[in-house]
Amino acid sequence: MAAPAAKVGAATAEQPAAPKTGPEVSLLGLASTGVRSLRDYTGAVLEMAALESRLAGLTLAFIAGLALAVGVLALTTWGLLIAAGVRGLMALGLSAGVALLVAAAVNAVVAVGLLAVIPRLSRRLTFRATRRALKGE
Repeated sequence: MAAPAAKVGAATAEQPAAPKTGPEVSLLGLASTGVRSLRDYTGAVLEMAALESRLAGLTLAFIAGLALAVGVLALTTWGLLIAAGVRGLMALGLSAGVALLVAAAVNAVVAVGLLAVIPRLSRRLTFRATRRALKGE
């Protein structure tokens, strides 16, 4: 048996009925249709914002995971470079202990050099121009 044919122009769950027009329509009816449309639009926008927020959160978590992986790989690479340097020093005739001390000294010098940059960079965190503008200077 065939399914009954849908009425032409009948409202479905997917397509709301079009608002009535003409002299028999009341102002209250038009206002309620406008409010309903605004509510539907607001709901759709909020749902879209919620979905995009969820996507942004998942993306941020994925980026953080990738950054962690890159950090681990960078540390591993640095360790291998140090090991290769120690091996090279040993090939030049230094003992293992002296080669390790040289590698440690090089690491310490690099670390102190990097730490020396931090105070100069931290001056950028003080919002000097913003504070001057707020003071009216």
